[in-house]
Amino acid sequence: MESTTFKRAKWVVDERYHQQRPLDLRAKARDSINNLQENPDHPPELKNTHVLFRLKFEIDHCRKVILNYSADDIARIYVNGRFVEIGPAPSYHFRYDCNSLDITDLVHKGMNVVGAHLYYQGELNLAGTSGDLRIGFIAEVTADEEIAAYTDERVLCRVSKAFQNGGLTGYRTQYLENFDANEWEYRWNEVLFDDTHWTRARAKENNDHVFRKQVSRSLQCYDVAPIERRAVDEHTILFDFGCEYAGTVYFQACGKKGDVIEVRCAEELDEQGRARYEMRCNCTYRQKFILSGRQGEWPEYFDYMGFRYAELILPGNVTVDNVVLKARNYPFDYDSTFFKSSSRLLNDIWTICKNGVRTGTQAGYLDCPTREKGLYLGDGTITAQSHFYLTGDISVYKRALRGFADSTYYLPAIQGTCLNHYFLASVDYSFQFPLNLLIYYKHTGDNEFLEEMLPYCERMMNYYRNYEKDLLLYDVINECHIVDWPRKPYDFTDGYDFDLEFGRTQGTHNVMNAFYIGAHKNMNAIRDILGKDYEDRVSEMKKVYVKTFYDPASRLFRDTPKSTHKALHSNILPLYYMIAPEESVKSIIELIRTRRLNCGVYMAYFLLKALANYGEHDLIYELLVSEDVFSWSNMIREGASTCFEAWGKEYKWNTSLCHPWASAPVPILIEDILGITPRQAGWKGGYNFNPKISHNPGGMSISFWVNGYRLTVETR
Repeated sequence: MESTTFKRAKWVVDERYHQQRPLDLRAKARDSINNLQENPDHPPELKNTHVLFRLKFEIDHCRKVILNYSADDIARIYVNGRFVEIGPAPSYHFRYDCNSLDITDLVHKGMNVVGAHLYYQGELNLAGTSGDLRIGFIAEVTADEEIAAYTDERVLCRVSKAFQNGGLTGYRTQYLENFDANEWEYRWNEVLFDDTHWTRARAKENNDHVFRKQVSRSLQCYDVAPIERRAVDEHTILFDFGCEYAGTVYFQACGKKGDVIEVRCAEELDEQGRARYEMRCNCTYRQKFILSGRQGEWPEYFDYMGFRYAELILPGNVTVDNVVLKARNYPFDYDSTFFKSSSRLLNDIWTICKNGVRTGTQAGYLDCPTREKGLYLGDGTITAQSHFYLTGDISVYKRALRGFADSTYYLPAIQGTCLNHYFLASVDYSFQFPLNLLIYYKHTGDNEFLEEMLPYCERMMNYYRNYEKDLLLYDVINECHIVDWPRKPYDFTDGYDFDLEFGRTQGTHNVMNAFYIGAHKNMNAIRDILGKDYEDRVSEMKKVYVKTFYDPASRLFRDTPKSTHKALHSNILPLYYMIAPEESVKSIIELIRTRRLNCGVYMAYFLLKALANYGEHDLIYELLVSEDVFSWSNMIREGASTCFEAWGKEYKWNTSLCHPWASAPVPILIEDILGITPRQAGWKGGYNFNPKISHNPGGMSISFWVNGYRLTVETR
């Protein structure tokens, strides 16, 4: 991978961080799950910090001007007052992303300025790699390949006091921002701004970032106008933006000094038609804007939230105008893809999945843009495929997979979530790493990347082999066991008969071992692609698995060796990985036909793919358009604009209303209903088109992306 070296630039910080040494979080990674977010070595006063930097430079006429930069945690970048991007993507310090921007059209002859609004959060959470005191900014400007400017101790900086602490929300995911315009210096990022009262930055000598060029693209930022503006009462205005997006609220306000506007954001409305800002997903989205009396001033909210509605509560005589949602997500050409059929329900299901993938894919495939903002491996199994077909971009997938490989710096198992400092492995998710590599390979034909990733797979499997007894895994008590989610208030594990609470997973169970065998099968496939020799244990493992969990009388699989319970999940995975004896296939399919989608939206992907393995495409279609309570149609009935975390709002105690792991209909419709698959890895040599359902529900047409070109297909 390309290494980027800044030739003259220094990593600069505010004076308060100059003597702070980075925290080594590897010991923290081995702590108990109950202490995941405790970080006693981090000074609390150095959290939640906004620092502004000004890098001035003078140029003559030139053909090309390039800005190379990086920041930890993240920065908004401006050139001569114009916003350029927010970045880089979260990454580990030993493989830290930096970006390169062509700013030729933004500069002019004479004096110019790069402005960086750096934000360092300081928390250990799922949203990013903060909490290690590695705060800082670095930049280098080249004009026609000659260095024109670089960060050092001549750079000016200022800690902003405008962002008053509104408290933490989510899983300590973000600080709410009470923005005080009295403390904000508007136009700070413009050339003519008077910075004589600013201080010089300090070059940090013990910086240990190792920089690499970011392989994925920078975020797309755009304005969304409200589709409705409604007066709730004489002091309150409600704005509906038509769909849930990730972003911040922007507006211009006129009032007197000290007036306070309350800003509430929400995914849905409450029973009174107000913004439900105390959201069911465990986030409270209530912030303030404190006016300075300047006319037309605006809040510069930094951290994003996931919301559809915004409610502004205004003091008397305060007016607001130009209200928009400043949205952000991974680049997504929304109008370039479509799905149309005679089924309005199926069209609506496609739309909420598409919207969920757009909003939920930021620098990586997030579980949600609200409560956690975490990049989970199991979520990515589904979201990555949907996102690829909706954008044609595979680089964000590659970056995520490398991030999961890099997570072994902290713990030997591939982590369940990565590119953050929330250290937790999951057996279900770890074993999907080889599966994801094969999905990536199917769309790219990238042998070199498989070669790079194979040692990480082997290291992970060698770690879990320590728990083997007679080819089955036992007593894996130091990792999470998911099976399915959520488990309360409704148990979407279908009554799975095994204690899944962390630390109480003694013994063995079906789903863990099915995923383990599947991981071995997928690793063998990777080795076959690469021409590697290996010991093939899969056949013997399957025999032991069937002997241990299969009940010949019912021709179904049990949850544990001693249990008589046969959960849906214990039977989905033997079909998915084609472990099930031939005699059991009919019984398992009938079990699925009877219990339907009595699983979570995550496991529904494996259920539908398992049916596809055995030609049950009519049943797949039936379940996709089902109007059962456990169905995508139930999300539609409950007013979804993006796909939910669960089948309905009340099926989880903290349901997120934007969770792209529920986007399975996108790859299922393309690959298994319309039968569109690549003829060779990387879509070389074209594609197969073999519609699978026996009855044509009025025809379908679809347009989607693969590797930079768009396919448009129609059935009649």
